[in-house]
Amino acid sequence: MSTPNPLNSSHPPPGVPPTKRWNFGALILDVSCFSTGVAFLEPSAVLPLLLERLGANGVLIGALAASRSLIFNLIPVFIAYFLQKRVRLKPTLLTVCNVTRLPVLILPYLIYHSADSLESQKIALWTTVVLLWFWSAGDGMGYAPWMEIVSRAFDERLRGRFFATTQLVSGSINIGVAAFLVNPVLSATFLPYPANYAFLALMYGILMQASSVGLFLIKEPPAPVHAEPETTHLSLFGYLRSLPGAAKGNPNFAKLLRVQLLLAAGTACQPFYVIYAKDYFHLTDDWGGKYQVLLAISGMGILPFIVYVTEKRGMASAIRFVGWVVLLTPIYALTLGRLSPTMFGGVFLLMGGSLGWGLWMAVSQYLLADAPPAKRPLFIALMNLVSVPIALYPTLGGLLVQHTHLYSVSGVPLLFVLTALVVSIGVYFISSLPERKPDAASR
Repeated sequence: MSTPNPLNSSHPPPGVPPTKRWNFGALILDVSCFSTGVAFLEPSAVLPLLLERLGANGVLIGALAASRSLIFNLIPVFIAYFLQKRVRLKPTLLTVCNVTRLPVLILPYLIYHSADSLESQKIALWTTVVLLWFWSAGDGMGYAPWMEIVSRAFDERLRGRFFATTQLVSGSINIGVAAFLVNPVLSATFLPYPANYAFLALMYGILMQASSVGLFLIKEPPAPVHAEPETTHLSLFGYLRSLPGAAKGNPNFAKLLRVQLLLAAGTACQPFYVIYAKDYFHLTDDWGGKYQVLLAISGMGILPFIVYVTEKRGMASAIRFVGWVVLLTPIYALTLGRLSPTMFGGVFLLMGGSLGWGLWMAVSQYLLADAPPAKRPLFIALMNLVSVPIALYPTLGGLLVQHTHLYSVSGVPLLFVLTALVVSIGVYFISSLPERKPDAASR
């Protein structure tokens, strides 16, 4: 019997129980609305331009990206501790999402009035920074319970198809959003700044609430029966002290962490590609919408292929594929991308499906399959905690940016060169990861 081609699988395969099908749909609604909402203030193509309009410099743009990543990575390890004795995770997930997503609905008003005065502009800038940071905190608090629910809901093979399906659905929507909403809105003469960005922020806020509806519809699977983690009876301080031992007890975890830390250096450039293109080619803001279309197309093309590589070759091979794409991104920006604004679009075709979701998806699949079920939330949180240095990459990248200009040597941006060097080391270390094929029967 031939193996189904995951590239053609946009729904659960036949024979999947009704509860799994329901959760498949509910979680796709959640992720699709979430990623589509993010598309309206895309962190790599739109948000940097908005922050620049509000008066932010390169350091602040990089610092916001870094601090959002920092809080997202720090919080889950504490949440995992408090969730150890909880059988139901959905109530916690819903609470943190509602509390941190509702406030973003005030952003459209503040952005719309940001041009009224210099004081209004400053209020809009810093409120945007604070609320997006607060939203990232909620994302971090919900990460461990969300990942555990996904782990309980689907086996390893269906889990990969779930990740790919969410990207096929949301990617299709995002292409339409970028091409027929974001790009026209940013270039429309009848909707000048700041009304154009206020509209994008409004759509962002509405879709975040729609994502919460998907979370509400989840039928939470029962917790698997396994031995209670030994950290359950420890104090918070004792729990934190036990974390290094947990990491040392799983050698693959340390190897996976090393690879992730090095490959994620690609995020140092992520907020600055669009800033560089705008300065180098003297572009208008609507090019951010054009590049966003390419980001969405990238996700639709690369992520299903990651699932294909996972099922045909294994999970380490999928990480290797993503690593090469991440490495090619700054190299392309330094070479062919400098020929024209259209050619520079190749940067976003490479980046959208690799740094956007691909690296997270490939690493998460390996981690969820390799971690002991009883300690899965702990290892999810621990991976986030020890990945905190990743948050520094955009800040370090911002130090090589002077407002809208990247520091260069002989016309070559230093940021792109250094990023390529670090990522290349990560690609080399992928060979240390043992290959692992998905087990359709695992839980």
